[in-house]
Amino acid sequence: MTVEDEPTMRRPSLRIAEMAITNFRSFRARTVLPFTDGRPEADAIVTFHGDNGAGKSNAITALDELFLALTLCLSQGDEAGELLLTWDAPMAGLERSFVVAYRNRPAGTDAPTDIEVRFEDQRLGAFRVRAIPSGKRVRLRAEHRPVNPAAPAAMLAEGGFAPVRPEARDQLLTWLQTPLGPQSRPLAIFNARRQPNWLLRSAHGSLLHPDLAEQLFAVRTNRDPEARERWRTFGETLQQFPQFQGKIIDIERPKSDQPPEITVEEPRKTVLLLDELSSGEQQLVVLLASIMLANTPIVVLEEPELSLDEKNQRKLRQILEGLVKAGQIDQIILESHVPAFDGEHVLRFGRSSTGSTEVERVHSAGPKELQIRQHAKEQGAEQSWVTRDGYTQLPEPMRDDLQIGNGAHVWFLKNHDRWGAWPESELEKLFTDDEETRHDDE
Repeated sequence: MTVEDEPTMRRPSLRIAEMAITNFRSFRARTVLPFTDGRPEADAIVTFHGDNGAGKSNAITALDELFLALTLCLSQGDEAGELLLTWDAPMAGLERSFVVAYRNRPAGTDAPTDIEVRFEDQRLGAFRVRAIPSGKRVRLRAEHRPVNPAAPAAMLAEGGFAPVRPEARDQLLTWLQTPLGPQSRPLAIFNARRQPNWLLRSAHGSLLHPDLAEQLFAVRTNRDPEARERWRTFGETLQQFPQFQGKIIDIERPKSDQPPEITVEEPRKTVLLLDELSSGEQQLVVLLASIMLANTPIVVLEEPELSLDEKNQRKLRQILEGLVKAGQIDQIILESHVPAFDGEHVLRFGRSSTGSTEVERVHSAGPKELQIRQHAKEQGAEQSWVTRDGYTQLPEPMRDDLQIGNGAHVWFLKNHDRWGAWPESELEKLFTDDEETRHDDE
């Protein structure tokens, strides 16, 4: 069955099986991000781990730009799906302006920037967005590669991409641009402030963006049964957390010229506004409300652990899993620094000795390992990831204790089956003492 055979067929899942990024920000050499362990089924929840600056946010930005560029090229590009644009010039006509930013290219390279993605659903296959520099301008090209159902699941192979066939173009554009129907979007990214990527940043003091508050109020007061069901689902989901059990969640507009306000009522006791809740409670309310309003198959959450204790972190993951199982979301990507959101595997991000991002799919720790790690951290131990080429960094407390800065030599010596570390300035004293001890023994 081909795409053009059944334009009204059930929508495909946008769940991603693999990504590959080349020459984009900290991604220099072609780097594959596997969202599957080799089976056809991709992870429902993908967790990114890694130190600050390892490249996790760059991967999320690349995914965002891929969907925007695909929509732009397939809707406004020529027959080959290509557009000639100017670096750093915004493009109108999309949900939000799209900018091909020259700063996204690593310094010192003239090679194209490639962002590739292969979907789990074989009707979508694989896509590549290629940005080819040409002086002050850039050629932006969208390409497609159908997936061979007979081929075994494997890493995203290089090559094989070609312009989207004309007879498939409209259907693919619809699936990618409005995957859940009108007013939907392929991807929603929520930053640490829980502000979504499709809205401009707000100077408003509340955690809930005024535009989101208006959308939430519209859903709550809508006469459409489906909209009201979405509101009920939001309230019931929130009540799964202990601190909201037995409480009534509502939204009201105090004055006609003011934005709506969420209220949390404990019957016959108190009625609190959103800003009067604890920071963790605010995070949960705004996060779940935003996901409900996003109308998207792929949700990305940056640092979902913020302001939440471990119990609520694990509960949030259970709820996110439930949303995927219920078919409300195809896939969730988490950029996290805690193990509470881990599945069987996680993607570990790190930097090579040249500064390029490297990504490895690794098994996550089990309950016993997590307990040991937590105990080690409580004792002051720090974890450091060693890249494939053997590069790592010393923990900051270790550098402080050794009184060394960046660019200094550290000596490692083994004694009684354990390694110790010394700054170079202490070597003379260390070995002089050893020599004197030996002479005294003689």
